[in-house]
Amino acid sequence: MKVNYRIVIGPILFFILISFVVSSAVPAFASESLPFPEPPTRADDPLWGKAVSHWENRRQDLQAQKALEIFQTLSEKYPGRIEPRLWLCRAYYFLGMLESGGKKRNPLLRKSINSCQKALELDPKNVYALYWLVGAWYHVDPIDPILPQIRILTEKMPVEREIQVHPNDSAWKEVIAHWDARENLNRARLAADLLEKIAGKNPDSPEAWMWLARVYYWLGENGETQAERERLHYRGYEFGLRALKIAPGHARANYWAVCNLARYAQLGSIARRGMLAKKILDHLRVIDQEEPLYFFGGVPRYIAYALAESGPVVRKLLEMLDISDVRSPIKMSIAVAPNYFEIRLALAEYAAAIGDNDLAREQLDYIIGTSAELIPGYEPENRLYQERAKRLLEIFKR
Repeated sequence: MKVNYRIVIGPILFFILISFVVSSAVPAFASESLPFPEPPTRADDPLWGKAVSHWENRRQDLQAQKALEIFQTLSEKYPGRIEPRLWLCRAYYFLGMLESGGKKRNPLLRKSINSCQKALELDPKNVYALYWLVGAWYHVDPIDPILPQIRILTEKMPVEREIQVHPNDSAWKEVIAHWDARENLNRARLAADLLEKIAGKNPDSPEAWMWLARVYYWLGENGETQAERERLHYRGYEFGLRALKIAPGHARANYWAVCNLARYAQLGSIARRGMLAKKILDHLRVIDQEEPLYFFGGVPRYIAYALAESGPVVRKLLEMLDISDVRSPIKMSIAVAPNYFEIRLALAEYAAAIGDNDLAREQLDYIIGTSAELIPGYEPENRLYQERAKRLLEIFKR
């Protein structure tokens, strides 16, 4: 029996960095101004300060190029140090991802790959070099040759608590207590109410607005009716936009904004999907440029979901993202997050859409038969996808 899962649940989330990420979410970097996955800097040469100043304004004209030139100078000045090489990985990647087509983009990404490989000669398990190597490689070549590096990367990236405790802030601690109990939807709603109060007191900070988008995504995923899900996801998108008005290049705010927007699009008509396609793509590009592996393979996972959709809008999205090997996003997502069940559910949809029911059933059996607790802190999401997998497997049995 050939089952068209797209009719049953559609492309669940649409997502992300691009198709890929980790069997754990990405960890926080020590510096508030340079969050992971930005590489470390040094304080023993004034050129670093100039480079970072340019880099912090990298979305303005020529600032990223100026930073790149200083990183190149530092690399030549200190050939035995890994930090300049790591920043060359990052800067070449960013500049490459600003380009809209492979003809201009791929040479820059190959320079990023080359810089990462040189950094790995100095430290074969450096998490920053591995991160940007994986991100760049995925866009230009099939990922099979770097599967060992992906495994090392996922082993070195610990699971991150989503909402961090703010020191001496009882309101944030209360938010986290409710969020950790989010399978009780009333507790998730209480977390949202508290976040709105925090955001109202700190309207110029993107953090509370971003987490409101995250909480509303969860509420939308658990809505009882289509109308309720649409309302919650669109509200989540609006909160994401509030964060992006403050910090347009914030990868994580873009991520939760687009998760909600893509879900809202998927729940609507074909006309709505077509109308929102460019907005979705714009958000994805920012994530791809800044933090492609956020939340278990953000962008690649989005593309993997999109592959389960066979319509012309999705094919156009893939063309615009210049993905040459359509299976790479799926392979990448499974490699970086084998036990985050959402991507396996997407793979089951994709397999069914192309008529590979054996692969679809294999993925559903894996989801149902594997513990939901392999990624601490994300048990609620995995249990949600297990329930969906059980419903889909029942269709197979009919």
